Amino acid sequence: MLNLTRKVDYGMVLLTHLGLHPKVPFSARQIAGHYRLSPSLTANVLKSLQKGNLVKSLRGVRGGYVLNRNPEDILLSQVIEVLEGGWNMVECQAFKIGPEAAGGRSTANSAGSPADLPCPVFPVCPSRTYMDWVASQIKQVLDHVTLQCFVQEALERQAGTRQLPEQKLAEIILPAGLKATELKTTESKPLSC
Repeated sequence: MLNLTRKVDYGMVLLTHLGLHPKVPFSARQIAGHYRLSPSLTANVLKSLQKGNLVKSLRGVRGGYVLNRNPEDILLSQVIEVLEGGWNMVECQAFKIGPEAAGGRSTANSAGSPADLPCPVFPVCPSRTYMDWVASQIKQVLDHVTLQCFVQEALERQAGTRQLPEQKLAEIILPAGLKATELKTTESKPLSC
C-alpha cells in the first residue's frame, strides 16, 4: 500500500494549522498540544519545514512559526520533497544507470557488475517503465494539490459544508470529457480548491 510517512502527515497537519491562522505565530508545543502530537517530532518537522522555506520562525515572547508563503503556493509535492527528500514508488526509481546517470557516467562499477544496482532485475526489469509512468501520474496529482485545499477543507469541516476531497479532485483534475489517460497532457496548474 502506498503511504505517506508520519513526518509528511505531521507536516500537513502543522501547515494546515498555520494556514488556518495566518500571521499568528504558534510554538511547536502549542500545536503539538492542540492535536495531541509528539512534541519532539512536531519540533523536528517544523525545523525541516523552516529549512525548506515553507515556514519561518519568529523570535521573542510572542514568537513561533508562521507560513512563509501563501497556502495556494505550497504544493503537497513540495512538502514531501522537503520532509522526505522526494518520493519514489519503488526503490529503483531514484537510481540511474548508463547515460542517464549524473555526468553521463554509469553508476555500475567498471566491471559492469550488478553489485551496485538496487535490485538484480534492474537492467532487464519488465515493469520498471510502467512503474515509472504510474509514479509520474501520482506525482502529477501531488503537484496539483496545494495547502489551500487542506485549509479550505478544514474551514468547510468547521462550517459543516464539507465536500469530500475525491469530489473536488474529480471536478478539478478531470473536468467533463477528460479521460485519466489525458491527464499528463493537460496544463500543469495547482488546484483551485
